[in-house]
Amino acid sequence: VATRKGLLGWHRDVTGGWQPNAAPAFLGDPVSQVLHDPRDGALYAALNLGHFGCKLHRSDDGGSRWQELAAPAYPVKPDGDDDPVPWDLKLIWSLAAGGPEQPGVLWAGTIPGGLFRSEDRGANWRLVESLWQLGILRIAIGVAVAAISSCIGGMSAERSVDGNRARVMGI
Repeated sequence: VATRKGLLGWHRDVTGGWQPNAAPAFLGDPVSQVLHDPRDGALYAALNLGHFGCKLHRSDDGGSRWQELAAPAYPVKPDGDDDPVPWDLKLIWSLAAGGPEQPGVLWAGTIPGGLFRSEDRGANWRLVESLWQLGILRIAIGVAVAAISSCIGGMSAERSVDGNRARVMGI
């Protein structure tokens, strides 16, 4: 469970009830998102550390040990660009695993409104620039069919079923 005070783990006991895990992770740090990847069992935690920025961590052992990963990063804003939106990561507000046939693929929705894709379990991230340039508002990842749907500027919708290599307008 992601909270403003850390990451709390829970498990079912022998009676079917819920019990807290022995120790929380990232105690005292705001955890903005947590993801359990059903494909390989990895846990991902996104943290918002204010002055120290956004951080991303992965655990391959159920949360006992965590490895820091590179957080998604925006390109440098071009000189003279009058875009009022800052081009730096403020928050990872959404994490999703790719489909079962996409090992290692992760998606991260961020503030400002950007979608990032990783193909190596979060070690490296690539901004989906076509959506960034249009100004995305909402993203839904359909893992069952590995589809991406996005709402662009509140005016149109797009859908991709091939990892955002092609999109269909007007869904």
